[in-house]
Amino acid sequence: MSALAAKGVPRETVARAVADMGDEAERAEELARTRAHRLSGLEPPKAYARLTSFLVRRGYDPGIARAAAGRALAVESAGD
Repeated sequence: MSALAAKGVPRETVARAVADMGDEAERAEELARTRAHRLSGLEPPKAYARLTSFLVRRGYDPGIARAAAGRALAVESAGD
């Protein structure tokens, strides 16, 4: 956050962007959970790759997509 401030980005803008990242992670996880049940017949690595790719194609950051996919698939497999 201080690197952005050093480049002249107002602190309010940085704080808002960081808060939006949390919201983005929540939205990604919600979408991943709704999509995970469609992938239940696949092997876990393939389901993870497909779900991650799906989220990235929808515009989510790759790191957020990987985390959301992992959590959604873990919940899906625990619910079986």
